[in-house]
Amino acid sequence: MRTVLFSILLIFSFSLADELIIGKKGKVSFYTQESEFLVAKGDSVVGPIDLLPMAQTDYLVIENENPDYRVLTYLIEPTFKDWKKNLLGKTVSYEGNGRIIKGVVRDISEKFITVETKRGVIVTTLPEFPSKISSHFNWKELYSPKITLRINSKISDSVKIYFKYPLANIYWEPFYILKVKGKTGKFYSFYNIKNQTQIYFNNIDIKIQKSKSKIFILAKKTSLPSLSEKRVEMNKPKSVNFNDRAYVGKEFPDGKVIIYKNKMIIGYGKVINGYLKLRK
Repeated sequence: MRTVLFSILLIFSFSLADELIIGKKGKVSFYTQESEFLVAKGDSVVGPIDLLPMAQTDYLVIENENPDYRVLTYLIEPTFKDWKKNLLGKTVSYEGNGRIIKGVVRDISEKFITVETKRGVIVTTLPEFPSKISSHFNWKELYSPKITLRINSKISDSVKIYFKYPLANIYWEPFYILKVKGKTGKFYSFYNIKNQTQIYFNNIDIKIQKSKSKIFILAKKTSLPSLSEKRVEMNKPKSVNFNDRAYVGKEFPDGKVIIYKNKMIIGYGKVINGYLKLRK
C-alpha cells in the first residue's frame, strides 16, 4: 500500500527508553536518543540511524560510555521543512494528465518536477493538489535526519551510542488554579507540558529544566502524545490568603492564575516573584 506523502498529520512513536529534557517556554528542550548495535573488532560502519523528525542536527552531540570503542567519523543526512527538498533522490509515483509516472525525483521546483523513470527523464508540471504525489516512504522516513557512523572497537561487542540534540516546539510553563472560599483559597500548581509537534513520545523519561543548574526527573517511562498538553502537579495544594500581594512562595515560577469561586471562574491573576497579583 502506498503512503500519501502529504498526510502531514501522520503520527509515529519510538519505543526506546530515551530521555527528554524540557525547557521552559522560550528555552530549548533536548532529546537523548539511545541506539544499540553489534560491532566487530576493528572498524565498523553502522547505520543509517533515524533521529526524530526535524531534529536540529547543527547541535548534535554523540556520546558513548565505553572506552573500548570510539566514533571516528559520522555522516549526517539532513531533512528540510520544505517537503520538496525531502523528495530529492526518493522514488515517488505521480498521477497527472491521465497517466501515472513512477521514478526517482531529480529536481523539483514551484511549478515543475523532474523524474528519472525506466523510460528516461520526464519533466512535467507539479500537481496543484500535492496528494497526487505518493511515496512508499512514510512520514518518519521522509522527515527524519539519518546518521551513519564509523566506529573503531577494540573488541567485538554490543555498542550503545547516545545522540543528543535540541527539539523545537516542546516546552513547559506553569499553570495555577486558586479555589477561593471566603477570604482564603487553595492554591494548586502544575507543570503544563506542551508538545506542539507531530511526534508521539512513548516510554520516555521526562526531565524538567527550571534553570541552568536545576534539572530534575518529572516522570519515568511515560508517554507524551503529539499536539497535546500534559499537566503534572508541581507542589501540594497550599492555603493562601485571597488578597492582592498574597505570598504563595518563591518556589513558584511567574505565571498565570485562574481563580475559581462557587464552581465558576471569577477572574485571573498572576504569580510574580512569589506573590499573587490579582487582575483588576
